[in-house]
Amino acid sequence: MKIIIVDTLLSFSPFKKRWQVFSEHLNECDWVDHCTLISVSNDPLYKYEMGNLALGRMKMEAGVLDKLFHYVTCADENTVFIFTTANNSMVVRLHEYRCQSGRRFKMLGYWNDASQYRPGLLRQIYAQSELSWLKQHEKSLAYCYDYNLYPSEMEDYGLKQLELSIKAGELAYCPYPFDVSFENTLKIASEHENVIKQNIGLFTNLDITEHTVRLQEIVTNTFPKVDFYSIHTDFHHSENYFGALSKSKLVFSITKFDLNPYSIIDAMAFGCIPLLPSIKIYKKLFPEKYLYNNSILNPPFLKFVRNGQKVFDTINEILTNYNGNDVVDDAKKIVKEYYSSQPLKDILCDLKN
Repeated sequence: MKIIIVDTLLSFSPFKKRWQVFSEHLNECDWVDHCTLISVSNDPLYKYEMGNLALGRMKMEAGVLDKLFHYVTCADENTVFIFTTANNSMVVRLHEYRCQSGRRFKMLGYWNDASQYRPGLLRQIYAQSELSWLKQHEKSLAYCYDYNLYPSEMEDYGLKQLELSIKAGELAYCPYPFDVSFENTLKIASEHENVIKQNIGLFTNLDITEHTVRLQEIVTNTFPKVDFYSIHTDFHHSENYFGALSKSKLVFSITKFDLNPYSIIDAMAFGCIPLLPSIKIYKKLFPEKYLYNNSILNPPFLKFVRNGQKVFDTINEILTNYNGNDVVDDAKKIVKEYYSSQPLKDILCDLKN
């Protein structure tokens, strides 16, 4: 079996590294002839303002098109393309070529927060727009895939809105295969075990609005002796990213939307203690001891000021009396249950047979 992973998800380098690790893992499997990762460096694109995400995607897809063309023209019934984000316009052309050429290669797509027709950051952007065209666009993409995968059990509601019928590709819950990457992260963390923890906190927040920026300012002003950084936008290279995790005591979220909180798992592998709002996906994945009442994040921001003292006290306790002894073990349990690579490997084996 030949496997081509097509990564066009706008993300930062450490996230994209996880797919590279998984690709290397597949190449060690005796049932895989060869696995190739097609991707491009997109650190500058990741800083696109929300209104220009479409331009970022166009550049990203254009960047992989030439590489992808070679593999498509050589593909046969033993070839599988895995798209890390299913919302990819190139898939229509691939499916068209598959129909016209008679080549029987397979395509799998992960429906994640790059989908516009679901609650989340992009859904907010299009809140004032007519969305019927988005629904039809994503529905047509779903019909092109042999498997439509959703990496979180929290996401199946979004796919049901696409009204997939039995004629569309099979719909399956399939976690991101990041357990392999997590083992690699633990090895890197062990290399940093002698690094002394400092008063550093990490924000993990993709819901960047005027309101959430104001909330971050409140936190940083409340703790002037603490250095706060954004885990998603301040570290575009793996070395800087892992170095920051090794020094940090806290990973703090003020987001109302998160469909893939793996960056928090990364931080926990380095002993960072998470402090997270009690949104649905966090309640499912993380122990209650790491959660706070998410209602204080609702506008106006004065609600956070008036009712956030318990959160401020917890941050102060973490920074003053840091004890991350249980954090790594908790992360291991989460990865084992929610980021196993076995479901994806089972699907690939099923396609091979």
